[in-house]
Order: sequence, then C-alpha cells, then structure tokens
Amino acid sequence: MSINKITFSGVETPMQVKQEIKKEETEKTVEMVDKEKSNAAKYMIGATALATVIGLGIAGRKGYFGEGMQKLLGGAKKSANDIVESGEKKGGEILDGVINETATQSMNAIKRKINPELIEDKELRQVIEKLDSGSTANFANERDSTFHVMRYIDQMESNLYKTLIERFANYQSPSELSKAVNELSAKKYDIPVKALENCADNIDFEHILNDLNDPNIMGNRKSKIVLPKDVKPEEKLRIILNTIAESTKERLMAKIEFNLPNRYSNATQDEKTKMIEKNYTYILKELKSTLDFLSPNVS
Repeated sequence: MSINKITFSGVETPMQVKQEIKKEETEKTVEMVDKEKSNAAKYMIGATALATVIGLGIAGRKGYFGEGMQKLLGGAKKSANDIVESGEKKGGEILDGVINETATQSMNAIKRKINPELIEDKELRQVIEKLDSGSTANFANERDSTFHVMRYIDQMESNLYKTLIERFANYQSPSELSKAVNELSAKKYDIPVKALENCADNIDFEHILNDLNDPNIMGNRKSKIVLPKDVKPEEKLRIILNTIAESTKERLMAKIEFNLPNRYSNATQDEKTKMIEKNYTYILKELKSTLDFLSPNVS
C-alpha cells in the first residue's frame, strides 16, 4: 500500500499529515539526489555502474526483493545496510579500475607524441611543440598512421622553413646575417630516438619512402632517403624527420646562395663572409619577398 493512501485521525487533519509525510519524503529524496550528484562529480566516469550496484542494495533494504535476490546481493544473513555498504564498496572498486585504465590510456597518448624537450635545436623544438599542441602529432594513435605521419612531415617542413625565413629576413646588419648563414651551414639536425618512443607504430615506411623519394617531391634533397632494414621503427622515423629538417635547411641555403657569386661553394670561409656581406641587401630583399609570399596579409 502506498504511503500517500494512508489516513490518520486525531488532532492533526489528514491533509496536514499528508503534507508532512510528503515533505519528509521530499527531503529524503533531495538528500539522496545530492549524495548521488556528489558521487557523480567525484568520479565523473563509471557512475552508471556504481548507481546500479548501490541501487540494488537500496532496493534490497526497502524489501523490494525476495530472499533469493537478497542472497544474490550479499547473503540472507546480511542486514540491508551491509548490502548497501557492500554495493558502495564494489562500485568504488569498479570505478577505481575504470579510472586507472583511463589514466593509463591518457599517459600512453602523451607518450606517443614526439617529446620536444629532447630536441636541442631551439627552432626545431618550437616547431615540434607547436605541432604537439594540435591534433597533427597524434598520428601514432590514428587508424591510418601512415597518412597522418606524411601530413606531420609536410607541416613540420613548412613550419620550420617559415621559422628560418622569419629569422634570416630580419637581421639588421651584414655581419649578423653572415654569422647566421655560417652557423646554419654547419648545423646538423638531430632528433634523438628517445624523443620518438612509441611514435612509429603501424607506419608503412615503404609507402612513405615512395612518396618522399618521388623526384617531384624531393625538392632540395641531394639524394634519396634510404632506411636500414634491421632497425626499430623509431630509428626509421628519426632518419626521415632529420633528413627532412636537413633538406629544409638546404632549401634556405639555396635561396641565399642564389644571390651570391657562383664560386661561393668553393670559396674559403673568409671569402664566403665577404660575399654575404657584400650582397646583404639583395639577400634580405629575396628573403622578405619569400616571407611575404608565405604569410600573405589578410584584409
């Protein structure tokens, strides 16, 4: 029989009794809802599993299940409160398992990105950091890893080239430009294998090589990329990324050398410095023109 259908006689009227009973039920309901909200806010995940287990315990406590279901919930000898506590404990165990698994998956996702902290070159490190902040760097977690690696390589190359152009187009004196050109010419990019841990899973390197070694795509690279057969995928990816970074450097050097005499490549270091300083104006004009092309003004 529902509580709302029970009537009483006495000093208090039936309506007053009903209102008080209804008020009491409302307060209990609000208290229960607040508790459930608190649990949901605390765990955020697995709330359905927890509510199901605890709900069964509460239902058992209110006598909605027979002896058989009571045994299923925790034994006929257990009190209703014990059943609820047992349900909360089991719900907590379920949540702990889900939370730990989710945290592990999140850590794996982070580890599968390239670690820019291990890259010594400042400009290349900044480029990788920027790519890491977006979705591009998640290529190791995508179903079509090969496609996303190729997209990553393309963006790394274009972003590094633009970064170098921006720096070289803003040198204020011939001596600054000459020093920067000499330093860039001697630089060797090196992304260590440790920065690429777990970033080369499910990559079809043969497909990538066929694409990068295409004569129409090679650009300023002097030779095709060759990958050793008996090396780990991370080492293969390292070779590819370092080669792309080197070719980006060579691309900028080629643009600078275009404005220098033909004998530049065979000249001594002092002769190269003088050539760069003498042609400073022409070099900067070419670099700024390229920068304007890469960064068009949006009106």
